[in-house]
Amino acid sequence: MECSIYNVIGRQGHAAGKMEGHNEVIPRKFLCCKLCDEEFRQPKYLPCLHSFCKNCLMEYVQRTSTDDGYFNCPVCKTESNVRQKGLEDLPDNVFARRLSCPVVPMLVREKMCRNCQYNDKVTESVSHCVNCDDFLCEKCAEAHLEQQETASHKIQPVKDYDSKAKSDQSNGNDMSDVLSKCCDLYDPLDIGAMFCVDCDMALCSDCHTSNHVDHRCAELSAIAENFVIKIKEPLAELANDSKILTKNLHELEKSEKIVAKNQLELQKLVKQRTKVLCNFIQEYENVLISEIDKRHLDSRKRIKKKKSEIQMHLASLTAVTELTEKLVTFGSDEEKVSMRRKIGRRVRELCEDPLPDEACYEPICLQLSEQKMSVEKICDMFGELTDREITPRFTKRLVNSQVSSLDSRESRPGSTSEYTEDNLTEITELDEGSDLDKDSDMLSASNHSDVFYSMKSQPEEIPTVEEVPDESADNSFHSSFHDDVPCQNLDNPTKEIMLPSNIQKECIKGIGVNSIGDIVIGTVSPGSHTIHVMEKRGIIRGQSTVEPGWNLHSVASDGKVSLMSTKGDNRYKIKVLSNDGTGTPISDVQFETFGLNYFTSNSLGHVIATSNRYGQRSVSQGKAAKSGGNVAMYNTDGVMIKRITNDDFQDLDLYLLEKPCCTCVDKDNNFFVTDPGSHVVCGFTSDGKLLFEYGNTDTEEEFYVGPDAVCTDKDGNVIVTDKREGRLDVLNHEGQLLKCLFTTDNIKFASTTPDKLLMVATCEGSIKFYDYL
Repeated sequence: MECSIYNVIGRQGHAAGKMEGHNEVIPRKFLCCKLCDEEFRQPKYLPCLHSFCKNCLMEYVQRTSTDDGYFNCPVCKTESNVRQKGLEDLPDNVFARRLSCPVVPMLVREKMCRNCQYNDKVTESVSHCVNCDDFLCEKCAEAHLEQQETASHKIQPVKDYDSKAKSDQSNGNDMSDVLSKCCDLYDPLDIGAMFCVDCDMALCSDCHTSNHVDHRCAELSAIAENFVIKIKEPLAELANDSKILTKNLHELEKSEKIVAKNQLELQKLVKQRTKVLCNFIQEYENVLISEIDKRHLDSRKRIKKKKSEIQMHLASLTAVTELTEKLVTFGSDEEKVSMRRKIGRRVRELCEDPLPDEACYEPICLQLSEQKMSVEKICDMFGELTDREITPRFTKRLVNSQVSSLDSRESRPGSTSEYTEDNLTEITELDEGSDLDKDSDMLSASNHSDVFYSMKSQPEEIPTVEEVPDESADNSFHSSFHDDVPCQNLDNPTKEIMLPSNIQKECIKGIGVNSIGDIVIGTVSPGSHTIHVMEKRGIIRGQSTVEPGWNLHSVASDGKVSLMSTKGDNRYKIKVLSNDGTGTPISDVQFETFGLNYFTSNSLGHVIATSNRYGQRSVSQGKAAKSGGNVAMYNTDGVMIKRITNDDFQDLDLYLLEKPCCTCVDKDNNFFVTDPGSHVVCGFTSDGKLLFEYGNTDTEEEFYVGPDAVCTDKDGNVIVTDKREGRLDVLNHEGQLLKCLFTTDNIKFASTTPDKLLMVATCEGSIKFYDYL
């Protein structure tokens, strides 16, 4: 039974036979389980008086209890034991159960199928799930038991539920669930009803006079009133303790903020100093590179000229040799006689021509002398960290506004920086006007750390040109590139569901999330192409079979389903279905292309298709020739609006499209394409103009093996997936990297939900949701 967030409760007292009404607003947190954050279902309370749903508590104990049966309360960590009695014997919190649903008796509940109500259908229920406390129709009851999460639930007929409700109602009232009573004649409204303190039992008047006359007995209302009076003083002490702890907690939070602020300012300072040093290093690098290029240019020109002479002479020899061999083998006598003089003359000319200079060109190689740099010199350039004791009430800035700069002479190898006592106790900053758009993390630990002491004991040796280590060696999980971009390991999903076993057995062509949060799954099995629509809780809402003659090609990240039918060599008829599960076609066109990889549609019904090649009319030969990777846009009539090729980027000196593949469209009809051949992702406007390109370059360390997939979120961010690297990059709509996400799971598909969660479908059949922003 669903209950409102706030309930107005009417409490009735029985003291002196008077009815006393009180109205209060019960906050939601008092009526909700701390484990599932839902309203209580069969609440149980622990010795620490924290209450939880029975099923939630059972799962928590199974997951966290020790071999001896001990476990900690999820809220206050108080230790409890369930080995001897078990969870069944834990007391029911009848008080919380009554407050959460105070006015709806079991017999009055609406007995309509709850799952059908979610789909705006009204169906009479035939079954009741004891675990979920939901009514289900026959079809939904079967589906309920087929789901992996609810397969162990107990289903009972509605008539059994009604029988139990009548039995509970015949017991009188809810007081029987709270207190043990002497007999069935007990009535709390009887003027002679009493409570025996020694036996902890509610008594009728007859049992009181016959069996409990020598015991400590009193009226129930009197004992309750006595409890209220006596508990006030200790509650006041606890309230005072709560104020003290709250104040201490507030002071700790202030201390935490000060420490966090200090951390950020020190990080900023280190990055500022790193920036200065990097600028000096960059300038000297440019000087060295320029000198290297200048010295090697002449050598390369001489080598190139020599290669050209040898290649020309070799081409002449090859032409005469091949022609003569073919003539000798396959030529007729007449042909041999007619060409003998020409071939003989050419052979004599080549034999008489001197060969190019046989002396091999000896290149002059340069080398770079060993670098005379030590850890101590780097530490002197940055300064040392020292501790400062501060209190939460310390309001002065932790980092002085005093400016300390490093000139070029202090930053050169061999020079040291002089620091006064003030500089050792107060961390100084660089010039506030310095450029902080980029930073370089040169130090991975403090120069007071054990790592640095071990490095100081053995001076670092910088490899020379001949000793450069193999860059193909195994690197750490997080590469050194993009150090200024925040990274996150996707370790703890906010939610995880498993695909039904029947879907896992089929070939999954794509998984996407539509605008209302439903998961759209396309599967292919022998003789069947099926589209499944699943709720985010893992329950299949419905499924439809693709009509004969059509093949399910893919499912986009936004849930749109792409169907294809081959109409001949390189001719395709395609459909793109809406993502709402109705199967309504958004696009239905026919076009010709070579090596079709992927296609989807925007909100206007325009098809966006990627392929490895495309037909192009050759002016010289007068026939179609096949060119390279491209992205084509077609209107609703199948007429091509635009074709994007590498020729469009010649002015930018870019080669972006080699094997364009996965495509997604955002709310503004901008579209984004991944290319695992050129290892980039490209963004385009709705009319095909380039927004950005992001990926591997010739001048920087490569970080993409793919990319393989792309999707967008509600904020316009672009999430690029590299499956083999286990990496998901979050870019803004201008192609700037905002965040790097890493996972050890085998990614199969990725998308985002309307409530801004990242959905990752794995090869193991699980779907995980992460908070990634």
